[in-house]
Amino acid sequence: MGKHRRTSIPLYVRVESLVRNRILNGQLQPGDKLPTEEDLVKQFGVSQITIRNALSNLERDGLIVRSRAKGTFVAETVPVRKKFIITNRVYNILEDADRYEIKNVDLQTLTIGETRNARTVREFFNLTNEDPICIVRRTRLWKGIPMYYIENILSPSIAQHLTIKELGERHLLKILKEKIGISLDRGEMYIEAVPADPDVAETLKMQIFEPLILRQLYYWFPSGEPFEIVNSYMRPDYFRYKVDLDVRSF
Repeated sequence: MGKHRRTSIPLYVRVESLVRNRILNGQLQPGDKLPTEEDLVKQFGVSQITIRNALSNLERDGLIVRSRAKGTFVAETVPVRKKFIITNRVYNILEDADRYEIKNVDLQTLTIGETRNARTVREFFNLTNEDPICIVRRTRLWKGIPMYYIENILSPSIAQHLTIKELGERHLLKILKEKIGISLDRGEMYIEAVPADPDVAETLKMQIFEPLILRQLYYWFPSGEPFEIVNSYMRPDYFRYKVDLDVRSF
């Protein structure tokens, strides 16, 4: 997999993301006229070529219409993207996984030092960079749109019970429960924003360094031994995170 150098998100991607969000969130309505390129240059403090690149991408996606004579307008028909709700409940995670088509399944053994987040993997499994680890990679699609890029990281002794065919059809936890009666005790979930590495960006049809939602899951056996890490790289334009708050004690 290799390690990718982290750099800043290109300016045109930042401008594009800001304008895109204003359109999709309804701040800019269908038919609204956008400021001129010169005004956008002043507003964002960037060059004119940066503005033009950003607008070209928005036009490509059908969010704006440009006319040399009249200016730039929000498209009359703006696609409304369904937002999927993600929670910290395991049954919701498994239920959510079942709605997607699975593609690009890969099962590989490499050293921990070759993984994308080597330090996290090394500390979780209490191993060294030279120790072998298995990674299952899959892409989940909804109506043909790639939504998730997933990495399941687990020991070779567990991964030996998995096949590419099964992984393309069912959730990993369900497979192992049926085949070897696996039982888990607890899990933890963390969510953060990360820049898209080149391989993830290509899979999800995004720009390199564009922000992604990383949902990272950790699971343990009842004995306290680590079971797996799951890295789910998710397109932020299709997901929202929900937390139920108990305010009865206030």
